[in-house]
Amino acid sequence: MGGGGFMMAANQSLKNNRDKRRKKGKSFNGLASDVNEKTEYDLPKSSHYQLEKMKRRLILERKIRRTKIFIFVAVCFSILLFVFLYYV
Repeated sequence: MGGGGFMMAANQSLKNNRDKRRKKGKSFNGLASDVNEKTEYDLPKSSHYQLEKMKRRLILERKIRRTKIFIFVAVCFSILLFVFLYYV
């Protein structure tokens, strides 16, 4: 009966994953290795006004991008439709 090597590899993979979870334990703190360690960059604090301004700008950019995509798809679809009707 075939498949013995496949099942053995699957069992070994499950065992390795289980061991990794046990080793991780409580010492794992996400991406930072030490909780007290300072990051290498300091981001400036933003005021409520600046956050609202960025939000409005991102919404406007998203609307413009969505409009451009819609126009592009409409033009491509119309060209495809024209070619299809011309040759049929």
